[in-house]
Amino acid sequence: MSSTALAPGRPAVADPPRGRLLPRPIRLPLKTISGALAVPAAISDGAASRTGWFAVATGQPGVTVAGAKLTREPSKEGDPDWPPARLRAVSLGGLLFEQVPAGVSDQPSPGLAGSIGEAIWS
Repeated sequence: MSSTALAPGRPAVADPPRGRLLPRPIRLPLKTISGALAVPAAISDGAASRTGWFAVATGQPGVTVAGAKLTREPSKEGDPDWPPARLRAVSLGGLLFEQVPAGVSDQPSPGLAGSIGEAIWS
């Protein structure tokens, strides 16, 4: 498809941007928990799953899971600012995200199952 100008002074219809687009807009319920906006989600590492309210975290790269433990030590060559593990799946608003970068939270906020970062929002 190519861009088409409708008329002078009117917006043009252009090709959609390339990249990962959601199939449809979604609406998520928001709740304030421990001072953070949170959304309901389900996560799984392939062996275990968990559902709950996750803080909306726009300043972190992946998902953090409260009260979880890593089953192996993170790589010493890895980026220390990048989450050390991956979740098999994150379900949010009826959409499924796979192989999402994840880390653990040693000091979870009361009422939150973790937080969801830029790996999902961007």
